[in-house]
Amino acid sequence: MSQRLYKVIDIKVASRIFCGTVLEIGPGTTWPGQRLLKKNTHLELTGIGFSGEQRAQALIQAKQWGVRTKTTYIPGELTKIPLPDKSIDAVVSFGALHAWEQPMIVFNEIARVLKIEGEFFIGDVRQDATWWQIPWMPGKSQGIRAVYQSRRTAMTASDLCLLLAGTQIKQCRVSISGPDLWITKQ
Repeated sequence: MSQRLYKVIDIKVASRIFCGTVLEIGPGTTWPGQRLLKKNTHLELTGIGFSGEQRAQALIQAKQWGVRTKTTYIPGELTKIPLPDKSIDAVVSFGALHAWEQPMIVFNEIARVLKIEGEFFIGDVRQDATWWQIPWMPGKSQGIRAVYQSRRTAMTASDLCLLLAGTQIKQCRVSISGPDLWITKQ
């Protein structure tokens, strides 16, 4: 996981999510939801959008970090999240948006399962990030490297704003941080 992502989870996300259930949307192996659980013992995590292999890896990681009893990964399609309406307190995702086949439908599903006062932190690499902004330093996890290598399939901030305007996600802000785009609640 990059230092920038650690900072976002540790400072920005942890300061706005105090208790309840967090939905982590994959695919990927950066596990921002688990990092959030390590910071706050009053949270529970449900993950979706991960392959069977990724779910198994996630559970191993959760056990190593001591958050296994508060972590569940469920199979299911992102276009039909198998959770009740208004049942989630927060949604986190990093490095997955560019892989969502139908992002507009996924955002509408997020809006459906998210409580009215719920928070969301969805980050991805941006297509127009320049090579010198990409964290290629040795020691980066394979998951982080894969996210940044896929930037050609990602969106620009303008593209993302246009997409979000057609969804049920309201009161959101798109911001740029280095090579990343972040969608957060205003």
